Amino acid sequence: MTYYLIPLLLTVIIELIVVKVIMPKEKIFINVLLVNLLTNPALNIFVRWLVINSYENIWPIIIVLEILIFVFEGIFYKFLFSTNYKKGILTSFLANGISFLFSFII
Repeated sequence: MTYYLIPLLLTVIIELIVVKVIMPKEKIFINVLLVNLLTNPALNIFVRWLVINSYENIWPIIIVLEILIFVFEGIFYKFLFSTNYKKGILTSFLANGISFLFSFII
C-alpha cells in the first residue's frame, strides 16, 4: 500500500508548490489533489504491472503515459481553475515535469 501512497503524496506536494507559484490567487489544494487521485495511482499501478510482468523496455510506455497524463491534467486545470488551455497545459507540463524529475532523485 505504501508503494502507491508515497509517490502520490510526493507528487501532490510537488505539484501543489508548482501550481501555487503559477496561479498564486487560486485555491488549489482540492483541485490538485483531485487530479492526482485520478492519474497518479493509475500510472503507478500500470507501471508496477509492467515491472511484475518483466517488460524489458518500459520507458517508451512510461513516456507516452506521462504525456497523456500531462495533457489530461492540463485540460482538467483549464476547467477547474477557469483559465485558458494554454495556461492549463503549461501548468500541468511544469508540475508533471518537475514531479517526474524528482522521481529520479528520490
